[in-house]
Amino acid sequence: MRFAFQSVAKDGQGRIIPSMTVSVYRANGTIAANVYTALTGGSPVTSVTTSSDGSFAFYVSDSDFSLNQKFKITLTKTDFATKSYDNITIFAPVPTAIFYVDANETDQGAVGNGYSLKDIIDAAGSNNVTIKFRNSSGSATTSYTLTTSETIPSTCAIEPEQGAMIVQGGTATLTISGIPVGNPMHQWLSGFTAGDVTFGAGNLPNVLQDVWMGIRTLSQIESAPYLSAGINWTIRTSAANNDWFGVCYGNGLFVAVGTTGTGNRIMTSPDGINWIIRTSPEDNNWRAVTYGNGLFVAIASSGTYRVMTSSNGIDWTGRTASVANQWHGICYGNGLFVATAYSGTGDRVMTSPDGITWTTRVSAADNSWRAVTYGNGLFVAVAHTGAGNRVMTSPDGITWTIRTTPSYEWLGICYGNGLFVATAINEIDIGGSLMTSPDGITWTLRTAPDDIGWYSVVYGGGLFVAVAGYLMDGFNVMTSHDGINWAKRATPADNCWHFVTYGNGMFVAVAFTGSGNRVMTSGIKNMEEIPHNNIYQGGIIVRGNLESTIIQHEGDTDTYIAFGNDNVSEVIGGITFLKIIEDGTQDTVVYNEDGVDIDFRIEGVGEENALTVEGSSGNVGVGTATPNAKAVLDITSTTKGLLFPRMTTTQRDNITTPPAGLIIYNNTTNKLNFYNGTGWEVVTSV
Repeated sequence: MRFAFQSVAKDGQGRIIPSMTVSVYRANGTIAANVYTALTGGSPVTSVTTSSDGSFAFYVSDSDFSLNQKFKITLTKTDFATKSYDNITIFAPVPTAIFYVDANETDQGAVGNGYSLKDIIDAAGSNNVTIKFRNSSGSATTSYTLTTSETIPSTCAIEPEQGAMIVQGGTATLTISGIPVGNPMHQWLSGFTAGDVTFGAGNLPNVLQDVWMGIRTLSQIESAPYLSAGINWTIRTSAANNDWFGVCYGNGLFVAVGTTGTGNRIMTSPDGINWIIRTSPEDNNWRAVTYGNGLFVAIASSGTYRVMTSSNGIDWTGRTASVANQWHGICYGNGLFVATAYSGTGDRVMTSPDGITWTTRVSAADNSWRAVTYGNGLFVAVAHTGAGNRVMTSPDGITWTIRTTPSYEWLGICYGNGLFVATAINEIDIGGSLMTSPDGITWTLRTAPDDIGWYSVVYGGGLFVAVAGYLMDGFNVMTSHDGINWAKRATPADNCWHFVTYGNGMFVAVAFTGSGNRVMTSGIKNMEEIPHNNIYQGGIIVRGNLESTIIQHEGDTDTYIAFGNDNVSEVIGGITFLKIIEDGTQDTVVYNEDGVDIDFRIEGVGEENALTVEGSSGNVGVGTATPNAKAVLDITSTTKGLLFPRMTTTQRDNITTPPAGLIIYNNTTNKLNFYNGTGWEVVTSV
């Protein structure tokens, strides 16, 4: 009996992941096959020579088992002059089995039928070969006409799709090694039962086993370093219910700008979680903000000062734009700030080397230019109007050239991993809300998982992330590792998300709808440096987005250090941290600065592990919460002397291995006892 085993490592978007090795072992321990490490196809797994009549039958799986696998079939024949046909029959009794003949996909047939592959050389001896699939009853299916070389060797090679393999035998052990780069990944089996496969983790962490035979998961593997950035999102409280249109990250600070509000159209956050309102110099419609060369720069579509700048994100100064257009997009690259507008006549670009003094540039067309980015030595802008010319590019930000694009309403653009990615509102073709370009010049339309109006896209942490603000459906984020294959992600609120940025390991998105929840974040940061602008009203707050506050200084008369509420230590990211509990029950550090009763105490489980310092009396005790009462060791402020450990004779004799030199005060005899190494003696003098 033959079984087909397919092992393909894929991420959440279904993209095949490189840099893994998967080995399958037969029950006797001998290796059956290896998946190609790069998962790009490799050499054929099975290669056979046809019989004398040119036919070959290959059983992919037993008829009792399902098969979810693609094969590449290569036909060659050497004896062109004498043979009129080659016949290959492939038995794969599942309609989901898809076969390729020279990259052409075949029909699938009915359950229980095999496939007959037949190429007929016409009598004229031309290079045209007709490939036909027939089921087991001999009925023909769709035909394909292919071109071959004149010499056709009589060899058939059957090659599973990328990363797949074929093995024989009823049991196998799956061993996985290498470092994955996606989450999750799956392997599929066909022809095995649940008890037939065992797992070896190799050097891959966190192997989660979940059986899938045919339509069930066999093994799901998740890698801890790639937990949730861009995938799982959390709502944060916005500093105001303004219409937030732009956000950026720079110098340890997230800065967002909006189009509504009175004197409060800026908000900042050191961590993307806690936001503070800042005063804008004018209540303009602030559309976008960027950071470059030590300066935050925002642009507006209205007002006297349509540019504002800030060195720290807190204090802002209005600047004069070169022309009073409706400025909507801004970026920084190659020492230059570049802004684009969706109004004006031939002047919809302006540039500045310092963010303060601006110069008008001639736009390549009077389109509504919504966004601009810089990457790979090129400025690229996108527009939501125009006749097939909704991209313009410039190597220097000054001279611009129009580029041909699909006529969708392009709203967002970014550059990452060698690729420009643009997003749009598309009400023309289903799925056509994306396009990509390796050079900013030649663009390819890509399929989005949904057409809900993708307003903004960013690249960070090895991931493209786009957010939607039009026709929302609860899945208003989509992500991609390569910019081509995308998957939708659930959002915690159905707001109109207008812009997304990436900084310090975290994605941050802002919205122009919602009630107190117009910010959402995705990503995990265990710790970070404290930037100088993380100072608020004389206090410093350092927070992690885990379950406990690490250090908190509220800026008042008290100082607090607090961790969680259970164990004395916790391992985070492989590092063991001291955990200090604030509830005062056990494993606790207590500090009281008022001089009454306890000033400092370290308390374990019971008093025997406690260290206590009393500020009012000056007493120090080890093993007690009340010094000078029953301490193992007491130093009192009144006597300035040592109080030896006190116990009864029975308690003394219960010490199993007392060290030589140990002195205790015997409460039974009211005398000092000294252990000389072999027995106890009464101390006659000190």
